[in-house]
Amino acid sequence: MDKNALYQAAINEADAVMGASDYASLYADYQDMWYIENESYTGNSVSVVEKYSPYGRGFTRYLPSLRLWQLLEEHRATDQRVEATLLDHYDVASSELWGNAPKYPEMQQDTLIYYCFEDGNSAAGQAKQAWAKNKYRIQFAAGGDIPVYTSMDPKTALPTEAAKKVSDVYGDDRYNSFKVGGWCSFPGIKKFLDFYKGSINLDYPCHDISNRDAIVIRLPEMYLIKAEAQVALGNAGAAMSTINALRSVRAKAGTDNTLQGNADLDIVFNERAIELCGEQMRWFDLKRTGKLYDYVKNYNAQASAAIKADGTGKKFLYRPIPQNEIDAVQNFTTEVGSTTGFWQNPGW
Repeated sequence: MDKNALYQAAINEADAVMGASDYASLYADYQDMWYIENESYTGNSVSVVEKYSPYGRGFTRYLPSLRLWQLLEEHRATDQRVEATLLDHYDVASSELWGNAPKYPEMQQDTLIYYCFEDGNSAAGQAKQAWAKNKYRIQFAAGGDIPVYTSMDPKTALPTEAAKKVSDVYGDDRYNSFKVGGWCSFPGIKKFLDFYKGSINLDYPCHDISNRDAIVIRLPEMYLIKAEAQVALGNAGAAMSTINALRSVRAKAGTDNTLQGNADLDIVFNERAIELCGEQMRWFDLKRTGKLYDYVKNYNAQASAAIKADGTGKKFLYRPIPQNEIDAVQNFTTEVGSTTGFWQNPGW
């Protein structure tokens, strides 16, 4: 089959899955998809340890790139997925701290740390800092007392790392620790956390230890596969209609969450980021479409220096094979492309 036939086949298969309403359908409330009681378990649970700190981060928390954070915030007013995806605050663990926290004497019954997508040096940022003073810790995307990133430009923004020896807001050393830097303290992605509908667990407000199954594929990806294939076939208007069919289901009540105009691959990728962020697909998406270099250069300041347009960064289209895996085979060879042995991916 040629490429166009394959794209059409992808559309046909996506339509078949999307049309099988007796098999799968989209939740009207995006948050419902992530409540753990709505999952069916297929494997055995694994016990790792009995106790965790109520503010511990468990095994993993994903640091959203500034670009992802920016993209989510652009749609906050109309799209359910923003609040259901972005963990932008942590709550107070113990009622003993309400109005009695040593560093924040006016602490109330909710917020402990808030990650705000504002420039902390802007008028809006300063107003929010003034409101938060003595109530909770506020960290801005950039600027302010203890920013998460070094700038508001995704092309140059790096997670902050340094301690703040003297707080500009409080005049003391409460932030004199590397742990307040954006590389340690940042908004997370909460779709993987153990949330139960209607439940609040003040003994463990962070919910960072997850019992849920790994996600392999979800129904919304059928819409995104179809839209990408439609773009590839030159049907940009039809692709936008497909995207808007998904976005309409994801809309907040009473809002218009649709996009205007025609779709292109970047719009499809934006939608994949909003819907699928953290589900370990981005690298595959970028490398298979030849977009890896452009996206890293424009949106990932941490990695941009390592990747080159002249082809010397091609190794990043592959992953290094772990040394223990190489050591386990008896026919390892340095000959790339060998038909008789296994080799390390080039560049690694």
